[in-house]
Amino acid sequence: MSLSVVAHAQGVDDRPLLRDSFRIGSEGGALCQAQSASGDPTARTMFDRAWTLVCRDAARPVGQIYALRRGSGDRDAALLERLAASRKTAVECGVPGGVSLPDIGTAVMRNCTGAIGAYRILTVERGKTIYVTQGYAAYASALDLGLRSVMLGRTVPGKVDIATVGTNEAGFARLQAATLDPQTVLAEGYRRNASGNYAEAAEFFDSLTDRLARDPDVAKLTPAERAGRAHEYLVNRGLQLSNLGLFDQADAAFAQARGIATADPVQLRLRRNFEAMHHINRQDLSGALEMLDRPLGGDTGAATGGDGALFLPPEVAAEMSSAASPARALGVRQDTRLAPAERAAIIDAQAQQLRGTILRLSGQPGPARDILSQALASAVAIRDGRVTSITRLRAQLLGEIALTYEAQGDFGQAESNLNQALVLLGVQYPETVALNGARARLGAFLVRRGRNEDALKIYRGIMASTMENRATLTGMANQLQPYFNLLAREIPNRPDLTADLFAASQMLLRPGAADTLEQLSRELSAGNGEAARLFRQSVSLSRDIERGRIALAQLRQAAEGQKALLPDVMQAQADIDQLAADQANTLAALAAYPQYRAVSPQGLTLAEMQATLKPGEGYYKLAQLGDALYALWIDGAGATGYRLTASATEVARKVAALRETISIDVNGAQTTYALAAIMAAAVRKCRVIILSEPHAARRQLALELGATHVVDPLSEKLAERVQAISPGGVAFALDTTARGAVVDDVLACLARRGILGLMGVPTDPTAAVSVNMLTMIGRGIGVRGICEGDSDPQTFIPEMVELFRKGQFPINRLITTYAFEDITRAVEDQATGRAVKPVLLMDDQP
Repeated sequence: MSLSVVAHAQGVDDRPLLRDSFRIGSEGGALCQAQSASGDPTARTMFDRAWTLVCRDAARPVGQIYALRRGSGDRDAALLERLAASRKTAVECGVPGGVSLPDIGTAVMRNCTGAIGAYRILTVERGKTIYVTQGYAAYASALDLGLRSVMLGRTVPGKVDIATVGTNEAGFARLQAATLDPQTVLAEGYRRNASGNYAEAAEFFDSLTDRLARDPDVAKLTPAERAGRAHEYLVNRGLQLSNLGLFDQADAAFAQARGIATADPVQLRLRRNFEAMHHINRQDLSGALEMLDRPLGGDTGAATGGDGALFLPPEVAAEMSSAASPARALGVRQDTRLAPAERAAIIDAQAQQLRGTILRLSGQPGPARDILSQALASAVAIRDGRVTSITRLRAQLLGEIALTYEAQGDFGQAESNLNQALVLLGVQYPETVALNGARARLGAFLVRRGRNEDALKIYRGIMASTMENRATLTGMANQLQPYFNLLAREIPNRPDLTADLFAASQMLLRPGAADTLEQLSRELSAGNGEAARLFRQSVSLSRDIERGRIALAQLRQAAEGQKALLPDVMQAQADIDQLAADQANTLAALAAYPQYRAVSPQGLTLAEMQATLKPGEGYYKLAQLGDALYALWIDGAGATGYRLTASATEVARKVAALRETISIDVNGAQTTYALAAIMAAAVRKCRVIILSEPHAARRQLALELGATHVVDPLSEKLAERVQAISPGGVAFALDTTARGAVVDDVLACLARRGILGLMGVPTDPTAAVSVNMLTMIGRGIGVRGICEGDSDPQTFIPEMVELFRKGQFPINRLITTYAFEDITRAVEDQATGRAVKPVLLMDDQP
């Protein structure tokens, strides 16, 4: 649940120059955006404006756009020097030439090269203003469209044609947040929340927390100001996490916020309201009411100065400063102020909305509507409803009131209210998660009224909007359950609806999961050429950058108490910067291959999925909404979908039990089964292959699969037995237990210059192994970690398949199949050793 508590006077204009950020192009999805960059060193006067261009998949900005006031003495050399100050990297440019831009005319283009790769600078003069764009040549289409949009003062339609390997909205938001000043990031975070993009909002607020810890300007803040900012960032992140259903993480964020000492009434109010919403998200209505009834412990009015002037809270000031009035576009400070009574009315309306929602959920539609109607009247009365940031609050109030009418049988009025909410959001937040949420609420109403065809039109509109904007349905799972129930119920009579279920299931994922499927499908079809190599390299770099950022955040936290770690922090940041530069160059090279040039990578259609399946292959997928599970089965003969009889909770419980049986306790250590490694060693024709295994049946199976010797760790000492089998020790050993005591035993089994591979993942993230360094040096022993086989799936999987076909890798001997309803027996069989790898077969599957 999210409610907007911020407000600013309406001054929104759809023209891009009046916004802090605007989308580049209009066809196929917002792959790139221009972010206002007030601190850019190229913009030196009050008449200069600058934008940073950020694009999906690039871990750093790919260019800049400028509108600069040109002085009488300025020359080309001076302009290039100004641009270099922003670029911070030297480039060598060729002779300038002329190009023609649609709707603009002649422009001067410079093709440049340098350590950053191929670069492009484009300039156009208009009177006293010179318009400039510079950036990576691979992003030329985005640079051109951005420049034309700035010059024409409107979003220029056009195709953004760049290389992309797919990324998630949260990652893109993280990149955007890094390019904006903190005040604008705060406003953008609230705006993302208001539009329903909770994952993106969480990234904005999280970036603020990180910047607060490292921004040199923070030293200028008073302790109270610093505490206030830290508190606000935390409670906002807590709310976004709650909206995403990550309740444990939200609890931790709110607990951390409560640990920050603050007497600021605005901060206290924010925390109270956001925690109440968190309780409602968790269906804890009594807890939400208790939170709302809790005294604030401070003045609840707006802060005023000695002259009676109102000081607005940070979230209101941020919204107002980014409201994008014409004055703001000219660099003039926004000085609009809300009267104390207006601000009080907004806060009162929010409190009423929360209480009304709780009453409705408690089965009291009449009293709930009275309070909700009062809240709506209060909101609309503020400046005649022209306060834009409470648009979503008004829409939510209309939706809540509609549900109270429905509960009392007034279906006509309920539908009218739901449509009014759609109109409101369609104007202020077009094609956003917020608008799709309102559509889903109307769709669910239509399903309950038995108007299935009308509901299908609404839901298909949601899917089309989500796909067009290359988004996901994150945070909408509960709202879409009526849609999935409708499809599952109708598919037996209307098999064509399976295509709808398949399309929706691809978007019903946490940010990044749908893109992972996209990346996998493209990797599988990439081949072994240079384009495929670059593609895999870019994906790898993206993952390295993400891992680096996680490690950097941990280092920064540790460095707060250990100044000696500061050099490590600086080195980690430098490593990330280098990875980002490598990634930008990789994408620039990748752009030369047409198969990787995309505007908005789309999900697969059902027909496309069927076309990828070979004879005898099938595709099975589970999608979870709330506690319900929905299944899809696709093969060359057809497709179907249905709802499982088992709940997600029941399956999770049985899966947890199954996981517990994957390993058994042997003398205090968890020993997992490594029969696949036995087969691999046999394929490589190893002379001595030893397996330590407590189950007699598996020891026998290991001998049949290629092991030359087996050891029972319950009755024999591993090191002594191995030394007896192979005097001097073994050349290679694999450990899958992730237990220190077992690793010590395995090390004792190694011969001189032997190698130990660590494959097990410890349950304790702080687990460590203590190794005697003199022993390692004296015997030349090596230890290395192994992740996912350290293999290239493009070559390794086909190789395993071929070995299986030849009978040299009989993995079928490890598998025992069970019907899904026999999952309990499967768990028991694995625990007792009767089965090695239980495989569950779903209903009607071969």
